[in-house]
Amino acid sequence: MKSVNSILKEGVSLIIPAYNEEENVAEVVKNADHVFKTHFEPYQIIVVNDGSTDRTGEVAESLSLKFPVLRVFHHAVNRGLGEALQTGYRHADFEYISFVPADGQIAPSEIVKLARHAEDADMVISNYYEREDSRFRLLLSGTWRVLMKMILNFELGSQGPYLFKKCLLNEVHLRSSTGLLNLEFPMKVSVLGRKMNTVRISCKPRMQGTSKVANLSTMVKTFYEMVKLRWQ
Repeated sequence: MKSVNSILKEGVSLIIPAYNEEENVAEVVKNADHVFKTHFEPYQIIVVNDGSTDRTGEVAESLSLKFPVLRVFHHAVNRGLGEALQTGYRHADFEYISFVPADGQIAPSEIVKLARHAEDADMVISNYYEREDSRFRLLLSGTWRVLMKMILNFELGSQGPYLFKKCLLNEVHLRSSTGLLNLEFPMKVSVLGRKMNTVRISCKPRMQGTSKVANLSTMVKTFYEMVKLRWQ
């Protein structure tokens, strides 16, 4: 089997969207640098501080002094996960792009699993082996999957991060500012008929803090974007 570095020989950019993750972002960046230094060359890490009201931006900037591969971008206000990812995508320098959340639930080493299946695909998506969430979070996730199937009439089966060729960004127009982007992007790539592989990965409980996704405002906005995506 080929090494992941030979498969992603043109380099990989890792995006870390962060909103009020001052307790977690340093550990995630350090882990990402260790993993990517071991498996990928060249590589870069991009932290997008999505309008955090805590010290996330300050911590990220201090990390950039220690890690030359790290670039940090800031949103003046919180614009949503989808917008944070798109900011990272626009500033990515390398042929392949992926992401992990700043809460530590997806270890950067899981991206290596995706890379092993990227040689014959334009995008590699992921599903979880299992996820240690509260009953409320599991119920919420199940409800969203049902709504996506009903409204979008599309069932992709993607749950976690994905790895993709940068050129795909020139072929699809991404509209979602919320986490719906993580369905919209693979869905549009699938509609184009591009080759996609699926990999199972692990998902852990967040390291510190609370989820920023399971709140009423975000859920309403996501539902609204889902309806717009259906009729665009």
